[in-house]
Amino acid sequence: MLGNFIAFTPKSNELQLPGRKHQALIAMVLLSENKSIPRDRVLDMLWGSRSEDQARASLRGVLSEIKRVCRPFGPCPIEADRSHIFVPDSTTVEVDIDALLRNENDMSIDSLAVVSTLSGGDLLASLKINESAFEQWKTIEQEQMKRAYRRILQLYMSELRETENPIEIELTANRMLDLDDADEDAHRALMQLYYQQNSRSRALHQFELCKEKIRKQYNSAVSEATANLAISIQAGLGEGDKYQSKPIYKYANTTTAGVNEISLAVMLFRQPEGSGIDRNFAGEIAEGISFRARYFKWFRVISTKESFRVQLKELGPSGVTETIGAKYILDGEIYLSKNSYHLKIELIDGISSNIVWSDVVKLNNQIFDNPEIIYEQILGRLDVNLRAHEIQHALSLKRKPATGYEFTLLALSNMTELESTRLDETKSYFQKAVELSPKASWIHSYWSLWKMFCLGQDWLVDKEQGFREANELARTAFNIDQENAIALVIAGHFQSLWEQNLELGQILVDRARKANPYSAFTWMLSSATYSYMGEPSVALQQLERAQTLSSTETHFQFMRPTALCLAHLFNRDLEQAEVYGKQLLFYAPGFTNGHKLLLVALGHLGKVSESNRYLHDLLEMEPDFNIRSFLDKYPFGKSEDRDFFREGFELAGAPSGRNGSKTRLSAVE
Repeated sequence: MLGNFIAFTPKSNELQLPGRKHQALIAMVLLSENKSIPRDRVLDMLWGSRSEDQARASLRGVLSEIKRVCRPFGPCPIEADRSHIFVPDSTTVEVDIDALLRNENDMSIDSLAVVSTLSGGDLLASLKINESAFEQWKTIEQEQMKRAYRRILQLYMSELRETENPIEIELTANRMLDLDDADEDAHRALMQLYYQQNSRSRALHQFELCKEKIRKQYNSAVSEATANLAISIQAGLGEGDKYQSKPIYKYANTTTAGVNEISLAVMLFRQPEGSGIDRNFAGEIAEGISFRARYFKWFRVISTKESFRVQLKELGPSGVTETIGAKYILDGEIYLSKNSYHLKIELIDGISSNIVWSDVVKLNNQIFDNPEIIYEQILGRLDVNLRAHEIQHALSLKRKPATGYEFTLLALSNMTELESTRLDETKSYFQKAVELSPKASWIHSYWSLWKMFCLGQDWLVDKEQGFREANELARTAFNIDQENAIALVIAGHFQSLWEQNLELGQILVDRARKANPYSAFTWMLSSATYSYMGEPSVALQQLERAQTLSSTETHFQFMRPTALCLAHLFNRDLEQAEVYGKQLLFYAPGFTNGHKLLLVALGHLGKVSESNRYLHDLLEMEPDFNIRSFLDKYPFGKSEDRDFFREGFELAGAPSGRNGSKTRLSAVE
């Protein structure tokens, strides 16, 4: 599936499939978890623009034709039942990408060498389907494969540097450049290789090529590490910046709270001389960012008394990391472009000197008068991108996690997938994290949120125990640090959703937003309480603020469309509720609450055939679901909202439930 889709028989003859949707269906099954995918998801992705009857007929036809084509060579590798399309357990299908997705930590250099040759191109590169859902899914899968392939190449390059194999080093570096022609690691590897081969001119030509690629792609200069290597080669001083197979950064002591394992240094921003801008403006902005970044309590911000030292600028990112212990460096520069001043921000990994994230803010008179606008545009994105990079780093560790912080990052990665198969693993990660870092407020908070997910998904055998644990974790986080925005907003969410104590929930989420007004996650989760209270206009304002702070949420993608679907439902914006309901189920198709919210919208919109499909999936996941039990458990500040949800469910055909006592979990003090 890398490059063009090609299927082969067991005897290596090419299998001629009738059309593109036959290829797409097989690809979707093979790329899905456990090589099984719901029929309704296939219908949405391949025939979403057709009527339900047409889509189902088309799917039956495609399945029949796949069986016909495969029949001469043995049993069909793709089968279907009423709910899923899957590869039977008795069937083996060899897929090129499986080699990319195995555990890299267990791969020998010989295995890495084989996998590194899988450079046939983008996943399903030539397969085009005129359905937006399929193309969006394919784009996401392509990016995942690129990241996996790049990790393999990086690991292989690390091993090659130890063996000093020049031919393989050059091949591997060029494969890395095929993925990203601005990859400085690859450019430096080639510069070093050519220099060692006594070809200084070729090494310096590679440096010039690297500069050009970085300028075009990032409108930036090369990293300090690349520039220093070029200087060493130019001067003939020796090998210069050799590839580092081990990180030069050592984590800070974490015995106190377990939250200071990474630290951020905000450098003194630069501004042009004689520009007419207040000479202290850039420095004041950097100072303001450094001060406000402390609201995010999961990382440490180094004092500007240290990070503003002028001589640090001469050391480059790796030098800053070695000197003051900052794993990440935030640097900035004001420059003039097209008669307007702009502030360019770069978040740099001090270990690799790679740019993790960058942004540009156009400066106008309004911003000069009110720098708060800059802080709003930078701090929320800083938090999201820093967390995403740290989680990716934790996933790529070639060793077992050693600290509560690292265990928490792995747990957060699992949480975003919302899969019951990760239940025990995620629990063990959180248990170990709390054991190693018992005074880290945010770790307890995220564990409480995970418990809430498990309760909502009906994954826990003992629901009362799960309720008590979620409550206790939220309380513990709050008691450890009552000014931690994450602890406050998650505790408030628990009170609103599970205790149905909307008054206390509102107090806590309001405090959370004041504790950190720059956290997009806090504003997003806070909005749910206001929806439950029957104040959707306030909820939508808070979601708009979350969007301003960060337009993306890398590791909790399904939560924002959930909050938007909820707010639009309470605001009676049914079409918008449907849009966000389907969006959240794209990110988390197994999220039962997403199905419930979407059913209410579809019921009121009179879309019976669609609601039947989602109701079927919901009852597959939660067989005991009924309207009465939902209404008893769900928090409604206003009776008219409760009636609106009840009517939506009834119109969608949901089971009503028998009369009897309420099923709501009892509150636990």
